Amino acid sequence: MALTRSVAMDLGLSQSALVGVGTGSGKSASASDIAALGKARAVVDAHLAKHTSRIPPLDETINASASTDYTLVPNEAWEQFYMRKAASLPDGLFEHIESAHNHSAMGLLPQINYAWIVLGNMLLLWDYANPSSELVRYDQQPNLITHVGLVKPKPGIFVDTIQHLLVLCTPLAVQIIGVEITPTEMKLYETDISISTDGVEMTSVVSSKLGRIFMLGVQDGCLYELTYQAAESWFTKKSALVNHSTSGYASFIPSITSLIMPKLDQRLLVLVSDPDRKCLYALTDRNHIIMHYLGQPEDSLRVVVDAKDLRGAAQSLCPSVALNSASFRICSLIVLPPSEASFAVLIATTTGGARLYFSHQRRGYGAYGAPSTLALIHVRPPPAQLPHPEQPYQNPLYGRDHLQGLPSAAVGGITRAAYRMGLLVAVQELESGPDNLRNSLFVATPDLGKIAASTTSGPSSNTTYGAARRPVLNEYASLVPTGTKIWDLAPVPHFGERDGTWNDLTAQLVEPPRQFIALTEAGLTSLVKKRPMDVLRDLIEASKKVGDLSYVSAFRDSYGVDQFCMMCFALLASNSNLSSDNRPLPGQRHTDGLDAAVNMLSKETLLVTQNLLQQFGGKPAAVERGMDVHYEFSARHDGFASYLAGLLKPIWKLNITMPGPAGRQLSNLSEGVLADIQNDLIKLRDFVTSHPQLLLVGSGEFTAARGGAEQEAFKTEHTSIAQLQALLSRVIEGISFVLLLIDYKFSETVALCEPLLQQSLSKLTFDGLMTTTEGAETARGLINNVINQQISQQISVDAISETLQQRCGSFCSAADVLLYKALESVRKSKESRDANEQRTCLKESFRLFRKCTSTLSLEKLQEVVSEYRALRYANGAVQLPLQCAKDWDADNHGRDYWQSERLSGDERREAYKLRKECYKLVTETLSVFDAAYEQSQGKEDGNTGDAEAVRKNAYQLALGSDDPMFHAELYDWLVSQGRTDDLLEIRTPYIEDHLIQQAQRNDKWGELLWQFFVHSGQYLRAAYALQALADSETDLDLESRIEYLSLAVSNAKSHPSSEYGQHETAVEFLSDLEDKLEVAQVQLEIANLLSRKYAIETDPEWRRRYDVLTSRLLDLSTLYREFAEPEDLNAMKLMILKVADRRDPQLVISIWEAILVEAGTPQAVQEQVSTLAMRFFPSEIAFPLDLVCKLLDEFAWSRRLPPTWAPSVLLSGGISFDAIFGALLAIHESSVPPYNDIARTNHVLAEITVLLETWLDEQTRPGVGSTRAEFPVNYLDEVVSEFILHARATEQQNETTTRLLDIQRRLRRRF
Repeated sequence: MALTRSVAMDLGLSQSALVGVGTGSGKSASASDIAALGKARAVVDAHLAKHTSRIPPLDETINASASTDYTLVPNEAWEQFYMRKAASLPDGLFEHIESAHNHSAMGLLPQINYAWIVLGNMLLLWDYANPSSELVRYDQQPNLITHVGLVKPKPGIFVDTIQHLLVLCTPLAVQIIGVEITPTEMKLYETDISISTDGVEMTSVVSSKLGRIFMLGVQDGCLYELTYQAAESWFTKKSALVNHSTSGYASFIPSITSLIMPKLDQRLLVLVSDPDRKCLYALTDRNHIIMHYLGQPEDSLRVVVDAKDLRGAAQSLCPSVALNSASFRICSLIVLPPSEASFAVLIATTTGGARLYFSHQRRGYGAYGAPSTLALIHVRPPPAQLPHPEQPYQNPLYGRDHLQGLPSAAVGGITRAAYRMGLLVAVQELESGPDNLRNSLFVATPDLGKIAASTTSGPSSNTTYGAARRPVLNEYASLVPTGTKIWDLAPVPHFGERDGTWNDLTAQLVEPPRQFIALTEAGLTSLVKKRPMDVLRDLIEASKKVGDLSYVSAFRDSYGVDQFCMMCFALLASNSNLSSDNRPLPGQRHTDGLDAAVNMLSKETLLVTQNLLQQFGGKPAAVERGMDVHYEFSARHDGFASYLAGLLKPIWKLNITMPGPAGRQLSNLSEGVLADIQNDLIKLRDFVTSHPQLLLVGSGEFTAARGGAEQEAFKTEHTSIAQLQALLSRVIEGISFVLLLIDYKFSETVALCEPLLQQSLSKLTFDGLMTTTEGAETARGLINNVINQQISQQISVDAISETLQQRCGSFCSAADVLLYKALESVRKSKESRDANEQRTCLKESFRLFRKCTSTLSLEKLQEVVSEYRALRYANGAVQLPLQCAKDWDADNHGRDYWQSERLSGDERREAYKLRKECYKLVTETLSVFDAAYEQSQGKEDGNTGDAEAVRKNAYQLALGSDDPMFHAELYDWLVSQGRTDDLLEIRTPYIEDHLIQQAQRNDKWGELLWQFFVHSGQYLRAAYALQALADSETDLDLESRIEYLSLAVSNAKSHPSSEYGQHETAVEFLSDLEDKLEVAQVQLEIANLLSRKYAIETDPEWRRRYDVLTSRLLDLSTLYREFAEPEDLNAMKLMILKVADRRDPQLVISIWEAILVEAGTPQAVQEQVSTLAMRFFPSEIAFPLDLVCKLLDEFAWSRRLPPTWAPSVLLSGGISFDAIFGALLAIHESSVPPYNDIARTNHVLAEITVLLETWLDEQTRPGVGSTRAEFPVNYLDEVVSEFILHARATEQQNETTTRLLDIQRRLRRRF
């Protein structure tokens, strides 16, 4: 296996870092450990993929039309089978044979590990797995039994305990016997199904998947079906025998039709069933194969194809080998189940030893729907010559070719064959020749080394250079003498196979060797397959004796050095599946005490094997490829990894559970299977632990490595091996964990888990359990449920905690044990009646919980806090969640997220949410204690004081936290509860910052902020907070903003000069506030003026601007430009100019002219000017009196109003006499057009006269009490005198002059 430099750097993990996941370490797997285990898993997965790709499935090896490659067994050590006598026929059998008049036949029922022996009408059944057991006898019918078949019953007809049916065939009838098999005995049950055959003997009894029973007639060669049902109906008998080879009439009256119907053109000789594909295959006396199809629901039967001229077809596929017609009689049909092959479906074996492979589809064509053909796709002739089966070996390492003697032998006279997973065993019975050849076995087994070599990349004649070659089927072949006639031959059911592989390179590590059994008159003979590791063991032992390792080297070259090292590890670790000459049959048990030592190697053999591993194990290398450097592991590394992968293969990708009844989950593997795998893993761990030099290159070689690249290669390999060892220990503990769950009633334990945990477990595989964070979390959840069950049953958790730590420490750490003890302390406190003891238990539980927060789940924390609340233990209920929040977010990712923009895709969000869940537990606790306090009020039972003390303590603990994020959550919670008064009383280092921060987002918090400042006497800061509220971008209305500004002004005025900054700054701030308030008031007035228009306005843009006017504070320019001017709000224009202190006479003139024009009538003008005068005077900007007087005079002149009008308008506005007098006098004396006209000046003089008369009347009115100092008598007398003198000089005396003289007299007389 090669790794790039980048990958190698990722593997960097020291051996010490991996100790934590070792057995009994008491330390659970950390995130770094899980990461390292994940890298080890990747290595294992890579080797599992290599296992699969190295040996292709059967279909790929027969993709050519024919194959003829065979390998002769080179020596005895390389033999492919052990042959041994498995069991002798029981002594009681011979007593039956002597008493019987004739001996009919015997055969095997391998599905149930029984053999049947027929003695006349007597049937004897022998449990050969337990050879000494008593024979089961059945002789309740009088006829000679000619054949016995075993079939499956139809569902729903018999009781559930009857899983098999015996079909007894006699010349006169067919009878069905029910079979119940228990671990200790077989029981036979009579049925009422017995059908006459009218003299036709039946043979080849088979059944379909749903229990349909078929058989062949010996005399007529017809295909029959035995039908049966639970009860008779009007048109159907309870049982019947249907002949499918003739017409319908013949099916019911065979005795008559046999006399009149013509003979069939061919007779059926052999019948086999393909239950998975719902087909029957029948061999005929013409060497044809007829295929029947039962239909998808198995409710019909039709002939699909009659495969003819098979010899011609075979010869065309294999022209290089002459297929003799005399030896081309098919003698055996073998169905290939889908688990073994998907393309090939049937193997036909000829008497000459040739094998014909058939398929339901032709090459190059797909399969659609029901099978429509039976195509011959591959021919495999036997080897031309084989060594004589009794040719002796000189020694185990020298083959027969080194000796002269007996001639070679050819394969022929095959009578029957058995096949399973690539292994062929055929019975050879020659009619003539030497006795030692008349009864022998032809065996052929895959040569996996050559098959693997044929799949490697390289050039070939018909492929592109470098493309993968097409694999070629190559087999070892030999003849094995038997010395006696074989009555029946069958493969032993191999229940360990899960993927249908014939790849012994991996299957040998976890499954017992495949076996065939042969039934003879002497008993049962077993042929045990030797796998590559068995051959290697025998080669090593033989080579040790003669001191020649050449065949060991040949073995290494055959399978490759990494597989050679893998098998060395299997031998050194005493793999439990090493075959031996005393291996039992499935179901058999050793009675000689050899079980424990059956696979043990001698010390000498182990030492030789270690030396071989050292010799061929190699060392890692650094290979430069272009700009990159690849690190290639040594063969010892890959051998170790491959062996570990092979041991793990049966469970690695398997789900831990499988669905059970009532929706429950069951363990997917039995205790026995798990224990067997664990046993081999433990032996491997113990071996590599005690022999580290076999795995790790010594320090000398490491130091001697040339250059940094080579040293890096050594370092990379050491790291990888350390990770694999950690994975090995982890898997051992993981299996212990699953076994522990089985001990604690697996299904019930899982059923009590939360649904989410059950769902996770249902999808979890073994590799996921061992190497992923999800697996570790699921395991912890399961352990928690086991512990909870113990606690609920009042059982101490100490015992199970110790068991968990000892057997699977990485799944149950010391922190986990602390957690369980803390939970038990809580339970004790609940049960205790003594207050002191209860308090002690609570303190102890809290102390333990604080030490193991890393293993405490949120759900468990919620349960614990709930218990603490119920027990009124504020310390635990408040401080434990706060401790968990801190420990679970040790890197403060959650707090950093809280302080950030809180984007949804931020990976820190989960840590933030977890912290919030912890804080929620604290606030819920406070709520519970608040409620308890409220409920205790008014009661006289003494609980009020306790409730108040608990509540007070809880709040003190909460407010005493140094976690700023928690304080923020606590303050938010108080506000959400409407407890703002309580919030304003809090004085913590975090309250002010939180209020300031929240006030920037929410006006409600802004309210709290300025109130908090007022409560703490910080009036200027309160004013700033109020100003911020007034300026905020939220949806406040204008009135509220003005209110905030008014409050701000009020608080700013309350600020003492010595507090918070310089006094000058505060004064300036107050001035700005007052200005802003004045502008806001102008804005409010404008809004009020436009409110009526808003009610009827339909222009959306105008309405939008109005909404802004009523919800935001605007400056004067905006108010003037966007509202006062467009809406002709002249009074507001004057107000804005006044507030802005802007002097623009021309603009003011235009505004006042517009005001008078808009007013129109004298009465309206008087009202408008009077109102504005009262509002703006004496502002020279908004109400320039001289300008207004001119405008009023012009208005009066143009409309010939009396001179009394203008002064009365100004006086009604509250303007003083002296101001009006000064303005009119200035106009009179200005001589500026139009006041250079005598008529206009006289009009102004008349207005002055009216003003003086009114002024004088006011001063002389009783009660006024004006003094000469207040009333400018002398100045007025002087001005009046000048007016009179001017009138006399210009001879313009008129009514005005007369009135002036009257005023002069009154002034002089009164004052």
